[in-house]
Amino acid sequence: MKNNYTLISLISLISLILLILVFNYKRYEEFLDLFDTKFLNSIKFTEIKISSPYNTVFKKKIYNGRFKLYLNKDKDIVYKKVSYKEFLEDHNITIESYKSKIYNLKNLKIINKYLYEPNYIYIKDDGSYYSKYIKNNIRIYDILEKNKQIDKEILNKIIYKIKELKNDLIIYKKNNKLFGDWNTSNLVYNIDDNKIYNIDYEGFALYNIAQDGSDEYFDKIIEKLAKKL
Repeated sequence: MKNNYTLISLISLISLILLILVFNYKRYEEFLDLFDTKFLNSIKFTEIKISSPYNTVFKKKIYNGRFKLYLNKDKDIVYKKVSYKEFLEDHNITIESYKSKIYNLKNLKIINKYLYEPNYIYIKDDGSYYSKYIKNNIRIYDILEKNKQIDKEILNKIIYKIKELKNDLIIYKKNNKLFGDWNTSNLVYNIDDNKIYNIDYEGFALYNIAQDGSDEYFDKIIEKLAKKL
């Protein structure tokens, strides 16, 4: 009787493992389908002009931002193409380290809460990368610096989410060193799911010490947004 029970338990365990493997393979297969090289080469991207608060200088040439942005609205994919081929050299980072840091973001608690579908990131060997596009997005920078007009109900939601972000990062900083670039130009509010995301994946690889991630910085953002109510 005991042997039969052990055998049944073993069969159940094997069945569970097989189900998990099949499920994970399906997810992996979907990931490959979305970011297959042939697939990416087959779809068309349109360049989008978004000004950056940063100018990058390399070998006496000035670039507005490190990337040129391209979008495919049908598939909701954004392509960030490096502005100059020496991008990785300029930032003193290997492509292996760059990829590892970005791909591992999805495993970091609290940080991964502020990444939009991080499983769907595909990084090329020059540092350019593809990621999912947030359709109904509002960039915080546009509200503050470009006077973008926002419905007051939505603005209240954004303020609440910025406060939540600040508090989450306070918790994170208790046991970890904050990294990445948290400038408002990288913070996007998604109307569809009522969440704030940091869309600057490369910043997490390039900045071991956080840019614009202090409590005071977020307090100023909240104060400026509140004045627009």
